[in-house]
Amino acid sequence: MTGTDGGRQFRPTWLEAVQSLGQHVLTAGGVYQHVTQMPTLNVVRAGVYVVTVNVRGHVFATGATSAFIVNALFKNGSLLNQSEMNPVAYAQDGTTDSQKNFQAAAGISFVEEFAFGDTIDLYSRLTIGGVTANGSGQIISDPNGYNRITMLWIAPPGTTP
Repeated sequence: MTGTDGGRQFRPTWLEAVQSLGQHVLTAGGVYQHVTQMPTLNVVRAGVYVVTVNVRGHVFATGATSAFIVNALFKNGSLLNQSEMNPVAYAQDGTTDSQKNFQAAAGISFVEEFAFGDTIDLYSRLTIGGVTANGSGQIISDPNGYNRITMLWIAPPGTTP
């Protein structure tokens, strides 16, 4: 696919990061933690991008009234608000089962402008609530579901798509 930009021909830039096989263990507390197994994306061309993120999470909770993981992208160390997503969530459902063990994947797409050299990283936070709550959470990447960030350049800087 090619187009023109002020008379110059251009080709869209495609960036992608895929988490290697394995897991990133999260610490409960509701604080974002850098998922270090996901490679950092470095923006090599300033402009407007369509960003797509897919993340798979797992939570095991005992005695919890709620448990959830929230994932987000950080640009140059700061949260990209529109990138937050919640792949795994549990709220008390009235059952007598005291243990919850579940996993799910979530995806999100959005448009964002980036400058040359911006860095994009995946962060996740685990929150477990309840008086006797205990549990664990992970971001998992294996043949059953890989975590991925993709960015497709669609327009020059300052362009409203």
